Order: sequence, then structure tokens, then C-alpha cells
Amino acid sequence: MTFSRRISALRRELGLSVGELNNKIMDIIEENRLDMQLKTPPPAWQKGCAPSQKTYYPPAGALACIAAALDTSVDYLLARHNIRDIKNDSVKLSFRCEECNEEYKKHHCDKTMFADGIIYSQWANNIMSGKTDYHKIKIGPFIKIADATGLTLDYILGLSGEKFWQTYCLNNALYEYLPKDTLLLTEDGALWLLDTNNRTVSRSTGETKDISDILSLKPKIVRSFETF
Repeated sequence: MTFSRRISALRRELGLSVGELNNKIMDIIEENRLDMQLKTPPPAWQKGCAPSQKTYYPPAGALACIAAALDTSVDYLLARHNIRDIKNDSVKLSFRCEECNEEYKKHHCDKTMFADGIIYSQWANNIMSGKTDYHKIKIGPFIKIADATGLTLDYILGLSGEKFWQTYCLNNALYEYLPKDTLLLTEDGALWLLDTNNRTVSRSTGETKDISDILSLKPKIVRSFETF
């Protein structure tokens, strides 16, 4: 689902008109004293497009406010996962650069995102020091960080403490939302393949259990190349 369609669907779910959603967004901006420098949200914020661009997302600060107005997360708005109920704790951006670098280094031989050209140090410094105007902070570089680390956009932006949406699914028994071939590593070192349809896990030895039988072993989700 595209960004604009997801916003439209959420708006209808909440019974809001375009104007009413704009009013909610403005209320959030004003209540939190966010420097978005506008009197009303531009039409492109809900349409998800701009005349000269094939793709468009609102500024990062705007996305945080839209997500709050629609009672969801930025990741959900951008269709990076389908967990409607994940919500944020804040609407004020606070870039977790150091934490993102540490997560990246775990899986890239201790190299940083700067060294690998995922983002540039000057860009990060400008964001964190406030040299980049709040209303001009673009979401694109943060998407690159999310793709490179597996972290949620909302965590990267400092809006939520939820680092991985997959872990949220595991902790809240939302197994149907997890990828088909999800691997789980239990604290005893066993590796299990999750069957999301039947809510069972199996090992290469042929052993199969209900997922509830291994929860006491504190399973962690394994990425394609490393463990979280």
C-alpha cells in the first residue's frame, strides 16, 4: 500500500476529513512547539506527491505529527510493516545517531555507517546540532539507516523505544505478521524455524513444538545474517 493510500485508509478509519486531519496535525505542532514554519499542512503531506517528483514524503518532523494524529507509527505510514497498533511516545525528533552506529557495527566488522557511506558525518552533525532547520529535515537518509540496521524509523528518530518491529510481534504474539521464514534463537542455543500459520516452531532435527512451549527460553529473532 502506498503512503497516500495508507493515510487515506487511516483517515477513513478514524472518520476524519482531510481538513479535520490537518487541524489535528496543526494542534500537535502547536502543542509541542515544533518549528514546522507553516499555518496549515500542505496538500502534499496527505497526497504523498509533489508536482516535480515521482515519489515524495513529507519532512521527518511532519511524518511524526501525522503518525501521532492517526494514532500509529511512521513505519506504518510508510508501509515498512503492517502493525497498526505500534504507537510512538513522542512527536519531537531526537536522532539516535550513536545507537544506530552501534547497531550497524555489530554486523559490519565494527565499521561505522559513516565509513560505509550510508550517511555522512556532516549531515548527522547538522541534524543533531540543530544547524538543519527542523522543518527541512528529510526522511530519506533515515530510511537508509533503517534499511542498513533493521531498526525502526521511529526508534532512529527518537520517537519510540521499539527498536525492531519483529520483536514487537514476537512479544505480543502477533506471529502472523512475521516474515514466512523467521528464525528464532533460544537462550539454550537452539535455532527454530517459525511456521506463522500454525504457530509452531521446528528444528533441523525434525522436532516440532507449539511456539508457546519455547517462550520461557526467551527466543530472539535472527536476521538473515546475524542475531539482533
